[in-house]
Amino acid sequence: MPAYNFTKRFSPAVESGDKTQTIRATDKKALPGQAAHLFTGQRTKACRRLGLGTLISVSPIEIGRHACGEPYAVLNPSSLRPTHLVHFDLDRFAKADGFQTGEEMVEWFAAQYVLPFNGFLHIWKMSNVDR
Repeated sequence: MPAYNFTKRFSPAVESGDKTQTIRATDKKALPGQAAHLFTGQRTKACRRLGLGTLISVSPIEIGRHACGEPYAVLNPSSLRPTHLVHFDLDRFAKADGFQTGEEMVEWFAAQYVLPFNGFLHIWKMSNVDR
């Protein structure tokens, strides 16, 4: 049962249920159907539970820039049918992850990691359990 920690920036959207996905460097051995424990401030006195969800999927993702500088994301990059996200589709995906635009999301990942970033998209459904 994976636990996810969110910074103050993303915490309100997670707690309200507006953000039901996160992109992480590892899959955390998470599997669909498992409980997703959602926190902010883990390992501090300010630790607070944001909610509880049920994982729907955990899948590979690549985030980067094309040679021309255009930002992109690819869902399931090594599959036979990867999903390439650019322009409007990337913006919509980035908003679901708590960013204003795809450009902002790619810049955030560039600042945190080396592009192209290869990680995992974790998606959950919020539980009706009292948070």
